[in-house]
Amino acid sequence: MISSTLFLLASGGTAPPSGFDNFWAIVSKPDNIPIVFMLFIFGFFTWWSLKMGLANDKLIEQGRKDEVLRKMQE
Repeated sequence: MISSTLFLLASGGTAPPSGFDNFWAIVSKPDNIPIVFMLFIFGFFTWWSLKMGLANDKLIEQGRKDEVLRKMQE
């Protein structure tokens, strides 16, 4: 509390930068943009593989193991 008050007084009354401002400054640098895209792509394909795996497990539990390969190739 005291440090933020001292910062406000020393900076002329402006608030300190928020965490999001610092995060955006780092993420939006040109050399970090491919890494951010990679994180979204990684998340998507992780979700997709888990979804497909659960669907295959349900087919196997139902005794339709021969349909798993056909379902994956659709």
